[in-house]
Order: sequence, then C-alpha cells, then structure tokens
Amino acid sequence: MNTVRIKCPKCSVLLEVRNSKNEAVKSIKCPKCGSVLQIRFRVEKEEEKPIPVDAGIDEEETSLETVLPTTHFSKAMFIYDGLRYELNVGMNVVGRRSSQSTANVQIQCGDIYMSRSHANVNVVKTSSGKLRCIITNGNNKNPIFINGVELEKDDEVILSHDDEIKMGNTLIRFALEK
Repeated sequence: MNTVRIKCPKCSVLLEVRNSKNEAVKSIKCPKCGSVLQIRFRVEKEEEKPIPVDAGIDEEETSLETVLPTTHFSKAMFIYDGLRYELNVGMNVVGRRSSQSTANVQIQCGDIYMSRSHANVNVVKTSSGKLRCIITNGNNKNPIFINGVELEKDDEVILSHDDEIKMGNTLIRFALEK
C-alpha cells in the first residue's frame, strides 16, 4: 500500500493519500477548500510518486472519508513516554511543559528544543460526529516533522492514526480512539 503526501494547488493544505488498491489514478476532495484532486500514481515499483492534477472531475465522485482514516475516530491524543495528552475540539496549542507556557497541551519533557508553544492542532468535529485533526507550525521558529517530513511555515497537515510528530528532539505519537 502506497502512502504519499501532496499539496492542494488551491489552498496549499498538505494531504496524505493512501493508494490501498494500487490504483493508477485516485480522486479525492480537499477537506479545506473542497477542490476535487486527481492523483496519478506511477505503477512502477521503483518510483511511486503522485502527480496532482486539477481535472474537471465530478465533486461527488469520491468521499474524503475513504481516503483519510482520521475521520473514523472520536478521541484524538498525543502519546509520549507512556502519557496520553488528549486534544479537545477546537484549537489546541501544543508545547513543552513550563510554568511560562501558554500551551493548553503541555508535553512533560526536558527537551529545550521543543518550544513552549510549538504547534497548533485544530480538532474539528464533522457533521457526522467524526474528527479531523489539522496540525500547523503556529509561526514557530523551530521545525516540526510529520513522519520525517518537515512542516513548512504555512503548511497544514491532516493527522492520521500513528503519525509520528517530532518537535525539537522529542518524538510524539498521534493516536485516535473510537
């Protein structure tokens, strides 16, 4: 099963697309702007990089929920060093625990490279009652890595179950529960 990240050409949100059926072409709907994107996968095993194409596809064609598994859960959290840090619906500011931190999700670690307000995670409950969790850098100078890929300044990434988030030198796992 292939998993790739692409950037929506209209709103620049980063999307993780899974090619579980080994399809040559897959259509998805951007969760932020609603644009329908057609992703072409190379069927060769050596290079399977998608090429996003904004083609005139019927917007009703594909449900995003079949592509992004984050929408199938009702609780979102970060897990670090055996501790669970639950995320609330709405904007969550995530950072290192400190008496001077303004983060509402404070990770208990001694990592001086993790900012006291390192990332923003917006948890949205859809009309069907499912969750969508979107992480941004929050204008932080220190980088954030999602599964080894650096988050650029204006990037937004929809988190998936078991994503690894690196803030500073600290590796945190994102988890979802039903």
